[in-house]
Amino acid sequence: MLQTHSQRTLLKAIELVSSVPTRSSEKTATQKMYGSLCYDFPIMVMASGLAQTTAYYEAKAQKLEAYRFFLEDMGKMLAVDTELSPGKDWIQFIRETDVRTYMLATERLIQAGVYFKHLASSILGVDSASEVEEGEVV
Repeated sequence: MLQTHSQRTLLKAIELVSSVPTRSSEKTATQKMYGSLCYDFPIMVMASGLAQTTAYYEAKAQKLEAYRFFLEDMGKMLAVDTELSPGKDWIQFIRETDVRTYMLATERLIQAGVYFKHLASSILGVDSASEVEEGEVV
């Protein structure tokens, strides 16, 4: 069956967000933080750019598993498209790619972010980015 890009993106997003509770050692706290990242990511990308946002998330991912999971999932979202299949080190791919590909990746991840935001609410039960208090350890 032929699917649109939106259908493929939504199905992958559902798969990834639904798997968060099973990947985490600290389910509730990680779910809340991951859900918060779903709300924050598109805004940060629009404000600072994809490269800067991923650099920030990458630094946080060294201590917080929710950030690591989120970055892994964004890489998998890029792989939904055959023309954007950067593989495991998608962040390095973004930093080194040409402007056209960078802009396409930015657009696709912002679009995916819309699905992630809605799924964070419906699947993870996180209704806003502010549900995780600053400094909360995950």
